[in-house]
Amino acid sequence: MKNVQRKSLLGVLIIGLLSLNGCGGSGTTITETQIQTVESLVEVTSEPNGTNCQSGGQFIELGLDQNTNLLLDDNEVTSSYYV
Repeated sequence: MKNVQRKSLLGVLIIGLLSLNGCGGSGTTITETQIQTVESLVEVTSEPNGTNCQSGGQFIELGLDQNTNLLLDDNEVTSSYYV
């Protein structure tokens, strides 16, 4: 009995989801051009001896490429670390 109920519920869910976009009405079709991916980027640069790293090290910046130019711009940096 439970298996029949699950299949019925699945059928109702599928029909419900299809009806959201059916009838050419107010439904929205997601197309490939509407899906935007955002790359997460990491930039590592050498850090010379000094205040941040007494013996020198690396400066690591992390962030999301919001403008999709594949470069981590200053305004896209969300975290930075000296190691």
